[in-house]
Amino acid sequence: MINNLQHFIANQFKINFNVICGKQQIKNNYEYTAYNISMLISYLLIPTKRYGIKSTIHRLHRCKSTNRIQRLMDKYSKDTSFRLKVNIYKQLYTEWIKKK
Repeated sequence: MINNLQHFIANQFKINFNVICGKQQIKNNYEYTAYNISMLISYLLIPTKRYGIKSTIHRLHRCKSTNRIQRLMDKYSKDTSFRLKVNIYKQLYTEWIKKK
């Protein structure tokens, strides 16, 4: 499930899939934003024991920071422009999954 989301985000942002998975180093703010959006949408859309646990999302994105999801959730709740961007990609992803 998270793999589908990572592919979707990589295609939407037109960046390498390995950047989203954490296998390749992030080069600029654009890739960093895509990486963060992928992590946050993973947490927002898939709140199950199997995929929604923060440590699982960190592992699947190869994130070494243990509180990145919490910081992203704080930014999501406070920053309206970031929330709008995340909600747009979340909506696009849910529509994309329905078509599959």
